[in-house]
Amino acid sequence: MPDLSAPVGALLEVIGPLVGSALRSFFATTAGMVVLTILVVGGGVAICASEGPWAMAAAALLAVVVGCVVGALLALKRAVAAALVAGLKKLQLGRRALGMIFSRLLDVSQDDAMGERGASLAKQAERLPLAVAEARLTGVVNGLVGERAQKKGFRAAIARRIQASALRRVESLTLKQFRGQDAQHGGVDLILVRDELSERVDAMVAGAVQAASRKLTLVAISLVLLLCLGGAFGIKAAFAHAG
Repeated sequence: MPDLSAPVGALLEVIGPLVGSALRSFFATTAGMVVLTILVVGGGVAICASEGPWAMAAAALLAVVVGCVVGALLALKRAVAAALVAGLKKLQLGRRALGMIFSRLLDVSQDDAMGERGASLAKQAERLPLAVAEARLTGVVNGLVGERAQKKGFRAAIARRIQASALRRVESLTLKQFRGQDAQHGGVDLILVRDELSERVDAMVAGAVQAASRKLTLVAISLVLLLCLGGAFGIKAAFAHAG
């Protein structure tokens, strides 16, 4: 497998051009949530119409607040997801993240040697206990996510979120691979895991991100409808009781 390791700052340089994709997704999602908010405002007002203007105003205010909060969070999540999927398909961000992780993971593995190690092939053939491999992987990814690049500003902040998302997704896939190897062989071969994931990590991460994004969108829409329309009925009942 070719050396795909790269410093965090270099990976951010690669991710930088994807910020445009993130912003386009952000504004598209925001526009969709604005339309949804207008619809639930209308629905809430219609539900409370029989209880007078104050009830209608309360229902409208509730819908606006819920729509803005949920819409902003959804837009941010979908923006990162859209940019990450574009990067996985165009720039092989999954392989780059995998290379960064295993470059450090293998260094850690060699520094904390398990007994005497002879030739390089012997080092690669050794298997780590699952708990040790998981702990090292988590430590390496936490370290990479925690690093700060030199560039500052809004675009750099988005790029760091994309990078963190890529690293966390690759971490999740790697942990799954670790557990599968341990179940079959009673230990984890880091070199083998890296090589097995390198050719398919981008497709696997892209599929997982797209599925999660669709699920999150459905949950957000359902939440807005439930809170706004359910809240409108609650406001109507409260005003009717007070009257």
